[in-house]
Amino acid sequence: MVAERSGKRAFAERKLQQAAVKLSLYYRDSTGEPLIPGPDMIPVFPELKEIEPERVESDARLALEQRPEIYALDLLRHQLDIDHSEAMNDTLPAVDLVMSAAQDVGYRTDPKNDKGPFQLDAMLYVDVPIERRKARGKIQSVSGKISQLNAKRKLTEEKIIAEVEYAYAGLIGAYKQAYQAEQAVGYAEDLARRERRNFEEGLSDLLKVTLREQYAVESAEKAVDAKLLYFKEQADYRAALAEDQLPVTQSE
Repeated sequence: MVAERSGKRAFAERKLQQAAVKLSLYYRDSTGEPLIPGPDMIPVFPELKEIEPERVESDARLALEQRPEIYALDLLRHQLDIDHSEAMNDTLPAVDLVMSAAQDVGYRTDPKNDKGPFQLDAMLYVDVPIERRKARGKIQSVSGKISQLNAKRKLTEEKIIAEVEYAYAGLIGAYKQAYQAEQAVGYAEDLARRERRNFEEGLSDLLKVTLREQYAVESAEKAVDAKLLYFKEQADYRAALAEDQLPVTQSE
């Protein structure tokens, strides 16, 4: 058993060293050279945070404001509104107002001063389109596209809300699993300490101590897997809310 545990320790140290080498491709010193972190630089797990059920509704509304799908549909709706307004404008009569002014200037040409007085002419031209089938057809076509877009937007909103609720269900389940696994580690380590104390007092044997310690190690491994699952579910939840997306500017 001791030899087997030593072998597992060597395997874990090898995996740790390999992970550190892979990390050095992205973790560098001040000069830009790859830096291989040692075991003393291993960070602790971040604290597990539980999301209250009351927050899901507000997060769903936040997702509707931040998700790029809704933003893209809103841009398309704005474009269709412009096309609809243009088609409506094509059905209206064209009204043009033309104004002209005239006034003779200069020196007199004869003693009677026959230069004409100031004249102001105003003309109103009204062009009424008789054939409006093209404009009306465009209005019907654009109106149909707007109706389809509204239905698609409503379905997209429902899908986003469902994604948020689905991600929350996975996150809260992973949180409970990780919390229970962490408690199990504490219980297993406490039993191992008690068994070692019994061994020191002659009330136990090395086999029982080894089994207790092995159970504590297995509990710790399960806790790591449970926490990894929690942080994956947390990433999915943040993705459903689009919390980590780049801000969209007007130029884009």
